[in-house]
Amino acid sequence: MAGRIISVNDGSITIEVRQGGAQGASPTVTSQIVLVGTSTRIVKTVETDIKLSDLKANDQVTIVGTTDASGNLAATAIVAGGNALQGLFGGQGGPGGRGASPSPSARP
Repeated sequence: MAGRIISVNDGSITIEVRQGGAQGASPTVTSQIVLVGTSTRIVKTVETDIKLSDLKANDQVTIVGTTDASGNLAATAIVAGGNALQGLFGGQGGPGGRGASPSPSARP
């Protein structure tokens, strides 16, 4: 899932998600709460770890994680910056989907 950060809170972020409209219709804009735990890895485009407090409203982010029964997305990784996945996941690019399996490389 990819989107623009609306707000950063303690333990979560809220992002604006745009989904293309069908056959010329306007895109649908929704918001999604993303749960950020102590094991969530947050990186900038160059795969440098950053903290939740480094994220700001209007940052472009890509989220990799799983959705719980309430519809909240629990992040396993958050990548900040344009085309971030292209560099981080070996040039694959594109937004991570709900339950997407790619994950950043482990830190030594």
